[in-house]
Formats: sequence, C-alpha cells, structure tokens
Amino acid sequence: MYDGDSLVRDYYPARKDGVYGFYDMQNDKFYKNAGRNEFLHGDIIVHADRTRIEAVPVELGLPDPGYGFVDGLAAGEARTFKAPEGEIVHESVIYQCIGWDAYRWNGETGEFDAEPYASGVGTVCDYVHPDPACETKIVWKFAKNAVSVTTVGPGHVESLSSGEFFDLTAIPNEGGVFVCWRGNVSKDEATNAQLRVSATSEGSYMAVFRRADGSSAGTKTWFGGQGMWEDAANWDPVGVPEPDDDVVIGAGIVDAKEFVAVRSLTVAEGAMFRFAASGEPGTANMAWPDASPDRAIFVFGDATVRGKAIICGRAEVPGTDVFVNELSVRIDGDLSVLGTAQMSVAAASPLGPISYATLYSNATIVAVGGYITVGNTATLRPVCDHLTGAAVKFTCARFTLAEGATVNGDDRGWQNFRKTAGGNDRDPQYDNNRGIFTYARQGSGLDHNIGAGYGGAGSGATASWGAAYGYAYAPFLPGAPGGGDGGYSTSYSQRNGQIRGGGVFWLWAAETAEVNGKVSMNAFQTGFTAASGGGIWIAAGDTVTFGENAVLEAKGADAGSGSPGCAGGGGRISVAEKLSDAELEELALGGVPATHVYVDWISATTTSVLGGTRTSGRAGEGTASYVYNAAGKTLVHVVPSNGILVTGCDPVYGDWPLDSGVPATFTAPEHGFHPNNPTWRYPCLGFVVSNLTEEVTNDTARTLVYLVGDEDMTIYWKWGVREFGHSIAKMPHGVIEADGVRFDAAGMAWPREGEKLTLRAVPDAGAEFLYWQGDVPWGSVTNATLILEPSEQRVVWAVFSPTTAAKTVTWLGGEGNWNDPTQWDGGNVPGRGDDVVIAAGTCRVDQCGLAGSLALSGDALLTATPTTTTTYRQKAMLVVARDLTMTGRAGICFGNTNSVANIFNTVAHDLSVGGNLTLRNASVLTISGGRRTTDAQFQTGTATVAVGGKFEVRDTAKFRPNSDGYAGGSVQVTVGGRFMLSASACVDADRFGYGIGGSGAGTGYGDLGIRAASHGGYGTTTESDKAPYVLDRQPYDYKYAPREPGQTSRHAGRGLVRGGGAIRILAESMKIDGMLTANGGVVDGVPNDGSTGGASSGGTIWLAANHAIEMGPNAVLSARGASSAINSGVGASGGGRISICE
Repeated sequence: MYDGDSLVRDYYPARKDGVYGFYDMQNDKFYKNAGRNEFLHGDIIVHADRTRIEAVPVELGLPDPGYGFVDGLAAGEARTFKAPEGEIVHESVIYQCIGWDAYRWNGETGEFDAEPYASGVGTVCDYVHPDPACETKIVWKFAKNAVSVTTVGPGHVESLSSGEFFDLTAIPNEGGVFVCWRGNVSKDEATNAQLRVSATSEGSYMAVFRRADGSSAGTKTWFGGQGMWEDAANWDPVGVPEPDDDVVIGAGIVDAKEFVAVRSLTVAEGAMFRFAASGEPGTANMAWPDASPDRAIFVFGDATVRGKAIICGRAEVPGTDVFVNELSVRIDGDLSVLGTAQMSVAAASPLGPISYATLYSNATIVAVGGYITVGNTATLRPVCDHLTGAAVKFTCARFTLAEGATVNGDDRGWQNFRKTAGGNDRDPQYDNNRGIFTYARQGSGLDHNIGAGYGGAGSGATASWGAAYGYAYAPFLPGAPGGGDGGYSTSYSQRNGQIRGGGVFWLWAAETAEVNGKVSMNAFQTGFTAASGGGIWIAAGDTVTFGENAVLEAKGADAGSGSPGCAGGGGRISVAEKLSDAELEELALGGVPATHVYVDWISATTTSVLGGTRTSGRAGEGTASYVYNAAGKTLVHVVPSNGILVTGCDPVYGDWPLDSGVPATFTAPEHGFHPNNPTWRYPCLGFVVSNLTEEVTNDTARTLVYLVGDEDMTIYWKWGVREFGHSIAKMPHGVIEADGVRFDAAGMAWPREGEKLTLRAVPDAGAEFLYWQGDVPWGSVTNATLILEPSEQRVVWAVFSPTTAAKTVTWLGGEGNWNDPTQWDGGNVPGRGDDVVIAAGTCRVDQCGLAGSLALSGDALLTATPTTTTTYRQKAMLVVARDLTMTGRAGICFGNTNSVANIFNTVAHDLSVGGNLTLRNASVLTISGGRRTTDAQFQTGTATVAVGGKFEVRDTAKFRPNSDGYAGGSVQVTVGGRFMLSASACVDADRFGYGIGGSGAGTGYGDLGIRAASHGGYGTTTESDKAPYVLDRQPYDYKYAPREPGQTSRHAGRGLVRGGGAIRILAESMKIDGMLTANGGVVDGVPNDGSTGGASSGGTIWLAANHAIEMGPNAVLSARGASSAINSGVGASGGGRISICE
C-alpha cells in the first residue's frame, strides 16, 4: 500500500470508530477504506489475497514457501505449503514439525481469530484460500523432542512419529516377553505393549522385558551394608538387578526408590528391604521423602521375607504431603513372611474426589499369583493412607496365617490432622476432597470430647458422638480418628491430639483362606480421645477356615483419663465364602443381593468388635458378619445343650452353610473342657438333631454322619455333669491312689461335681509318708488319707522319706523349696527325726516342714510360701521334734514380709518346737497371724508358736509377732518351760497391728487425719464441730485380757499407718530384762515423732505365767499411741493395753 509518500508493507484490515480501513503497523497509522474490494490509496492497490507464513515456538528451517507473505491468492485457490522434515537442532534442543494451523483476520476485532479455522498434522499443508477472500495466516507447529526411551531385559522399542504423537512399541527379542512400561504412564497403560506419547511431552520411558521361560540370569547378592538399590556397586556381581535376576539380601538395609523388577526376592533374618520408605515396619512414619509419585514392584517368582520389609505407597516431606497416586505390587509366585519377620505395606493416596466407590476402586493391590503365608511368629502390617482412607488389598490363590503369627493394622486407619501443632487452620491441600471425607468425618471424633464411630457409634461427653458409617458386608474402610483440639499431643501417630483409627485387612483369596493366628485392626487412645476400630474383610472363592486359637479383632479404643466418657466404637468384620469377584464388588458398592445368606456373627472363631469402655458401659459395638452364596447350601446350627461352649467339637459351635445333598461329619470329644477353665470338663452324652419344628434323631454316639437336606437343621451336643481336675504329682518313695486308681506318674483325677475325692498316700517299701503339700485343707496335712471336696481345682502331692535312722541333713545353700529332694545333701527330704542344718541360702516351706532338730546360722533364711491357690489352703507349719536354734544373722520369716507396710496375711503360720527355742546373736524370728474369721480367734490366735521346753531370746536377737492388718488375727505363744528375754534382746510388734480402719474394732480407727485412733485410751479429734483435741474415739478390747492389736489412722493424701501389734505369751515362768514394744506409728514413719500425718494407737502386751514373772532392771514394756505435730490439724492416738498375769 502506498500512503502518498512511502510504501507501507505491513498492513492489516482494521476498524476505527466504526470506519473500516487498514492499519499501518510500522508507523502506527490508520487509513480509511476507499470503498471497493481493491482498496486504493495513492497508486498502490491493496489486496485481500495474501497469507502470512509463521511458526511457533520459533521459526525453524526453510519452509516452502518461506516465512513472510504469499500474495495473489484468489478466493478458493488451492496451494501446497511444506515445512522442513526431520529433526532440527536449535540451541541444543531438538525440534520436529508436528503440524499446522490456519487463522482468518477478523476485521471487527482488528486481529486474527483466536481459534484456527483449519488444522493439519505433519509437514504438508494443502491450503485453500477463503471465499470470499480475506487475509489469512499459516502457523507451522514445531515440538521439542524431549522424550527418551530405554529398555531393561531382552527386548527393544520401535518409535513411529505421527506428528503430534510418538507411537512407542515394545518388542521382545526372541525368548523374551514384555512386562511393562515405566515412566509417565498410568497403571492401566503400563502393561500395553504399544504406548502413544504426546510429542510435546518431556520425560523418559523404559520398557521392561524378561525371559519367557522364567529361567534365571543369575543371583545378585547385596553387599551387606546400608545403601541404595539403584547403585550398581552395592551388588555382587556389580550391576543393578534386572528382571531375570534372583536377588538375595542376606544382611544390611536396602533402600529402593521407585521400581524393582526381579525373578525372586529373599530378605534374610536380620536384613531389611525398604521400598520408597524409611524407618521401621512398625512405625507409622515410613515414607521416603523424594520418591517417585508412581511406584511398582514386580517379582516374577517367589518373595520370601524373614527379616523386615516395607513397601510404601505414600510420601511425606516436611510441612506437606506428596500424594503418591499409584503403587503396584505384583508377585507371580508365593509370598512367604516367616520366622520373626515384619512386613509393612502402606497404601497410595488416590487422586480425585473421595467416595466409597473411589476408595474401593483405588485400593493399593498386592497381587500374589500363588500363596500368601504368614508363618511362625511373623507380622504382616497393612497401613491405610491416613488422609484418604485408601486401603491395601491382598489377592492370592490361597492364604494361610499360622498360629502365633499376626496381621496387625492397629492404629493404621484414618487420621484427620491440622497443618500446624495447636493451629486451627487446615492445609488447603487436605481439603477439596483430599482430606478425611464426609462419611468418615461424621464418624471421627473431631473434638477431644467425642469418641469416634465406625461399625458402632462412639460415645461422647456431650450430646455429640462419632456416627457409624460404611458397609457391614464389605468393610474395606478404616476406623475413624479420635479428635483433639491440637493441645494434647504432637507425635506422629497422635498428631495434634488426633489418633488414627484401626486399619484394614482386605483379603480376596481365589481358592481358600486359613486363619490360625490373630488379625488385629484395633484402635488406640490418648488421654483425651479414642478412635474407632478398623475393618477386616476376608473372602475366599472356596472356604475360609479358622483354627482353634484364631482371633479377629476390630475393637474401639477405651476412653482416656482426660475424657472418661468418650470411647471409640467397634469396627466391622466380614467373612465371605464362595462369592465371585463380581458378587464381592456388588457388596463393596453397597448392594445386599438376595441370593446370598447373611449371618450377623462369625461363630467359627473368637471375634471382637466391641466398643471401648467408658465411665459406664461401652461405646457402640461394631458389626461382624458371615456371607455366602445360598445356592445349593443349607444352614446347620451347632450348639451345646447346656449353654456352655465346651471345647473340642468339630466343626465348632456356630452356623455352618453346608452343601445340600452331601453327607457331613460332626464329632465331639469324650470329654470337652470349659472354654475359660481347662480344669473343668464335661463328658459327652451324645447328640440331638432337630429341624425348626421337631426332633429328627438322637444318639449317645460322639460321631454323627448326617446327609444335609434342604431345610435348616440344629445339632445339639449333650454334655454331662461337670468334673473338676485335680493335679496329682509323683514324688520319690511313694505313690498316690485317687479313688482306688494308682498314679505311678503325674496325672489328673476328675471327680464329678457333688462327689468327694479320696486320696491315699502309699509309701514304697522302706519309706514313710510325711505330709501332704499343695491345696490341702488344714488339719489334714499329716493324714495319709485325704478327702477333698471337688468344688474347685487343686494341686496336691504327698511327701515321703526313707525310713532310715536319724541323720544330719544339710541344705545345699541355694534358693528352693523344703520339699524338693534335690536341695538337700542326701538327695532326700528331711525325715521326722533328722537333724537339719541350714547355714546359707533361702529355704521355703510350702505347707509343712518336719525335722528332728533345726539349726540356722550365718545369713540363712527360712520362709513360708506366702501365696495360696485355694481357700482351703489356710496354714503353713514347721514342726521340730527337738530343739530349734538360730545364730548369726539367720532369720525365720513366716508371713508376707518383715515390712510393717504389708498388712495382709491370708495364710496363717504355726511353729511347733518340742524342745528348746533359742534365738542368739542378731537372729530374727517373724511369725504372722492369718486372716481371722471368727471372734473366738481373738482368744485362740490365728497362728501359734508352741515351745515344749524353754524359749530364750538373747544377745540382740528379735522375736516379731505380726498380726493380720485386715482382721486382727494374731500370734499366740505358749511355752512349756521358761520364757527369757535378755537385756539387749527384744520382742518387737511396733506397727504390726490393724492396717485398714473399720475391719476390726469398728469405731477404734482414725479417719482422714482428723480423728486419731483409740485402743486402751481415747483418740482425739480436730473436727470443726467439736472443741480442739477432745477425746473422741471409744476404747476397745479387754483391760485384763487384751487380745487385739492397735488401730490404724490415715491421713488424706498421705496413706495409712498400722497400729501397734499384739504380744501374747503364756509360759510356765518368765524372766524379762529386755524390751517388749507394741507401739503405734505415724504416716511419716518413726513412732511418736510428731508427724503431720495420721497417728495410730498402741497395741497389746499380755504376759501370763504360772509362777511369778521376774522383771530385770532393763525391762521395758511399751504400747504407746502415736502423736502428731502440734498445729498439724491431726489428733493424737490412744495408748494400748498391757496386762501381766501371774
């Protein structure tokens, strides 16, 4: 165009202020339209018959025609334009023409249209000029060729360009087979041999191949330390393992980031394999920070784990989460988790809106072609994605969980947490359908006063609680988190006070599933919140069987101490048999087909979906169901006649769907045991079979072969009267006869309920019966014939000894039981006339010890076993026919301990010495009274020390009579000769009295540091409605014949203290030159020290002799009450009672 002065080359049709014309781009001028198609200005004709040739992103090569203008195009005229072919390098980047776009000039907008009116691919454009004619623009499109392709294994890749795309084809070499693509490839596309890749994409693609015959290329062995799988130098021989390699990790830690493909994989005991993971299998945080967003493991043979393994589908970096949306785990052979192995698999986090359907379809699948075996004491840990709730799904041909092995997903469910500790803002990426979604949010305890719900509702401290959600017959959802307001915890598993719900074990076995161990998907608690139990879904194409010790648990967490009303609801468990994948999927999508039978409990094993405990009761119980295809099945109920689930039946009690028209065998044992007490058994009396209306058949047999019909049936096993098991032990030199049955070896006697059991001790020739041991009624210990009431289980044995002349028998010095022959130097238990020497060690008398004489010296200790297994075992006794002498620091301690703090003595203790009882040097004799059951025992005592000759306490020795602190049972001492207490010796019963107020003398005890205890004298009080320190607590006991110990006092927040004990000695004569003390104590410890705690009263000293009692110059008799500090706000306790009778 010519403007009158110069040539205008760059012009375009334009409009300005409603006037059409042309725009001069060089000079930024507008020229009005001359009014014709050929726009005139000066002498130049302006044509609407031109097109521009351009390129994006940059003009490359020499197109035909070249870049610029093509003039003289008539309306409808066709031309062929061509772009450069092949690869063009520009600034070190390879480009290739992939096509063209054609644009029209828009006179109204003054620019080309945004969208092309024509497009094409390749380097040839068959152009036709518009009609009517107008200005156009052809833009050649060049793309960066940044796609790289590599191969692993026996194969290669062919690439074919189609303009905008590259078609990559994986072609196996001879003897090879294609496995998968790796790179920017979806899970669905990964196994297609042909892959179409956008020409504008950037990235690398790897084609994986392996040998078609499955043969091994060799073994790759890990070097033994810690390092990366991808580092070739870490392997022997050098090189990263390839698909045909057998891999052995014998020691060390192997970290793989995103892809593993091997023929077989073995992780030995002590070694660890971590795939995109860190930490340990049992930890919650085990993500590899910078791992690839899609990951895959292929094992074309067997995978065996005896050490530790983690396969992780999620990634975590500080402050945020990297969402891993694809994790593929494929094991064509068997997966074996054995020994003490631990294996964790953590699910990926699916993309897109979260719903039940997407969580079902986007589970992380561990696809095992053969068997999955979790054996020995191994643990398999499935871990749900904590944000979305996506689970791990295991598929296999057969599944076996051994007894002792576990599948543990405790605390591995949903977790809804805030971005910052204690903050109220949630990271936006957790919202928008990525965080805990609507249904689980309803179930979660979003506050610390709400327990979470799943199969059962949680409980709340307010009107709110976590709601139930999910499907009873398809429990692939995890438990919901317990809430927290951000201030209670910051650890990972309890982030910001919110703890995760129970996880999910999701198993589909094409053939069978056998569970003998424990599957646990329980929830945990913090002090302020409780999560709900998780989900267990076990399905098999054929049968699911459970061993006798199998356990399925998805329990809600108990309420924490900070919110005692807020417990988590139970989870959901379902077992399915003989359902196809399509039928299982229908359940997973919420369907309940009428063709299936639904039993709302799993009777074949121990199952628990209990809600957690709370202040009163529990949160809601979850659901447990059994589902099977009703076609060709009849439901048979197996129940016990007595309502007790007596063990040993096959099949066990419950509901069993059996094949119609096929004989089924049912058996019961000769004797079955109570499920909670193996010492109770029941004889089987036969069975009864009935339908819904009447009895069909019955028999006394223990085996039933029954042709299953078309109607539901019930089989009742009949059980007889309960029998009690009594353990009969075999001891040297004799046997036991039980109801006439001779026990030459250890065994069990089983008397029926209501019938007595008669035991007879039969010594061998040349031996004698000494006594019974074990759960023997008192008074029968030395009777050769023993009659027992079979009201509870007992353990009984007889002790025998050779009938040889009296001899010296020495304790070997270790720790053991008196009636154990191996503890004595002669290999036999001491006989009635033997001289027994214990110079070192600890010897325990279980129920009876017999000796001709007994000498203890050095640091030797003789004790009585303090425990009891039945209420019939009331006493322990030591009988010495002649003298008992104690020297050195030797001790006899018959009772719980020497401590004044131990108030209970459930077993009484008797010591009988036919000759003299002598305590010398620093020896200590402690005898404890047992539980008093009658008032008459205040007089007789509940324990006795009976001495036929003299009883001397000399030097610095001590005699300590210890009363029972609950009911006041005390020790009664009788001496046939003289009782003598030397000047430095003592009888010490300080703080050996009552220890629990109210159980003995009623009103004598002190209360809460306000009213002090009484005994012989009043205790005082500081109650506000009485004058300070007035006499308050009434005295008790007899003045001239005191029988009871002193009473306790206690102080709020500071515990209690025992009163003074009871010293009661009756002798032919007495000489007292030492101390007899039965003082009360105080909470702080030392008697009469002025404590700010409670104070207890003095005890009893009652001395009686047939002759005058001689008191020496050093004699002291003290039964003082304890005092409290002045202005302590605590009363003082009364003194005890002392009586001397001659």
